[in-house]
Amino acid sequence: MITTEFRHFTTRPTFLSQPHRGRVIIAKVVVAALVGLIYGVAATVVALAIAIPWLNAKGITLNWAGNDLGLVILAAIAVVTIYAIVGLGIGCLIRNQIAAVIASLVYLLVIESIIGGLGTLWAWLGDIYKYLPGAASSAVTQVDVRKTTLLAPWAGGLVLLGWGILFALLGWVEARSRDIP
Repeated sequence: MITTEFRHFTTRPTFLSQPHRGRVIIAKVVVAALVGLIYGVAATVVALAIAIPWLNAKGITLNWAGNDLGLVILAAIAVVTIYAIVGLGIGCLIRNQIAAVIASLVYLLVIESIIGGLGTLWAWLGDIYKYLPGAASSAVTQVDVRKTTLLAPWAGGLVLLGWGILFALLGWVEARSRDIP
């Protein structure tokens, strides 16, 4: 939502037509949240459209009420929505789209995994791990392959929302202070 504007220099007319860059970023945060919500719902619908017939063909029935499957689906949609806001903030900070995506993936898949793995050795690091974005999203959905101690789902949601607000705020500050490319 913002890195392509930096790449194609459409930030110039955007920021010149609305000299209060902070307003532009706030509007983009709202749109990012809405797009994230729509994307989360669409991805869930597609996943369920594929999974339900496939599982039924294998003789597996889903227990929607017993496993809190509906809550997990809603939590996953909320996580996607919040990550859209995080992505916008990261895009404001790292203007190159490829660099922003690679940095985000390296952090989530490598750095946070290392911290989580070392958290089993050192308790203090495990306590810090719970408050990182990936662990917070795992807490929201209650899906954790590491079987580590996670926050409660509501607390994980608040922590992840805090990360979203933090990155959006950092992006807002950065957009207001940098020159227009």
